[in-house]
Amino acid sequence: RECLNVFGALNGNNCDSPNVQELVLAWNYQSDLPRFIDRMSLGMRQKLGILLALAGQPKIVLMDESLNGLDPTSALILKRFLQAQVKRKAFSVFMATHALDVVEHYADAALVCDQGRIALSLDRSDLDQADGRLDQLIARRLAQPSNSLD
Repeated sequence: RECLNVFGALNGNNCDSPNVQELVLAWNYQSDLPRFIDRMSLGMRQKLGILLALAGQPKIVLMDESLNGLDPTSALILKRFLQAQVKRKAFSVFMATHALDVVEHYADAALVCDQGRIALSLDRSDLDQADGRLDQLIARRLAQPSNSLD
């Protein structure tokens, strides 16, 4: 809790924003907030990082493998929360992930990177076309040099 409060004070934000409180309650995270960070599990630290990202009521949320370390229930809560926030245009989410099921089910669009470069751009219709086989669709498209975005 102190980390959230200090972060909020430094940035002029309210760390008790509705977004933060919604996730704290959904994750049943209230009892974990008083812990020292060095005594938290990876999942607890991930949750704290996500809460810090949402504390300032941002317009854009950048996430890098944010589901890593979360238990399946917490990950599902986060995915549904982010989807609802994007749907009501509270903020946009840019997520780097290797979890293709997340991309296929929750993303509006996707960029596939190869060696640090954008190699492929997929829109929602492409993701729908994948039908559970996004890895195969990506492999097929990457094999076609004309579709590269160099």
